[in-house]
Amino acid sequence: MNWAELDPKRQRKALILGAIVGVALLVLFWPARVSPKRLPGRPQVRQIRPLVRQVPKAAPRKPVPAAQTAVSPPLPKAVTGVALHAPAPPAATATAATPPAVIVPPALHAPFAELLGIYQGQETLGSRGACQMRLELRRNPDRQEGFFAFTRLVCTPPFQERATESKASAARAIDARQKAMNPTASILTGLAVGGSIQLRADSNIGVRDARDGCEITSLNVMPFGTRAIAVDWQEKQEGLCRGGQMVMNKTR
Repeated sequence: MNWAELDPKRQRKALILGAIVGVALLVLFWPARVSPKRLPGRPQVRQIRPLVRQVPKAAPRKPVPAAQTAVSPPLPKAVTGVALHAPAPPAATATAATPPAVIVPPALHAPFAELLGIYQGQETLGSRGACQMRLELRRNPDRQEGFFAFTRLVCTPPFQERATESKASAARAIDARQKAMNPTASILTGLAVGGSIQLRADSNIGVRDARDGCEITSLNVMPFGTRAIAVDWQEKQEGLCRGGQMVMNKTR
């Protein structure tokens, strides 16, 4: 079969196969080493070294004397099974501010500890009429077995006396009614002596504007049953002021 008898499709396949065989033979028989083409040489570049400024050397340091050298104490060696604690902080200097000491008053003896509180009482005191007193008893922390007392006393005159005052003059009746509504007050201090609390008046308030204007000078407090006290007070002897006695009940 010659070339002319082959169809075009087989002719193309034969050409491709021949080209492949030719390339394979060319690769097999090509020389292994090929001298590379020498490239023209590059011009040699001269390296310029930067100028370095000479710095004078520092003078050697003098050694510190051994006496001035601080040497820290050696640390303790670790002991097996024993925990090493950090050193305790230094004690506070004397200049540190210390809190002021709190002074706690000693405890009161019975029955005086149960008497502290507020009391209210009422009693008719002769020509002074019906008198009402309010008394507050507190502890004095500055003195052992010491007490404070605060009183408020107001007296309403009897009806006959008020009627007599109203007949005299209208101005006098109005002044008498207004003064009858003004209470007198006192501040007392004292100690527990025996079975009672003996108090002395330090000041009186409202004496000038009250109807009777009685000034308390002293007052004694004694326990009286459950939640009650008996009081006996003395007044400066002027007019109707002669003191009095009263049983008072504890309200608070």
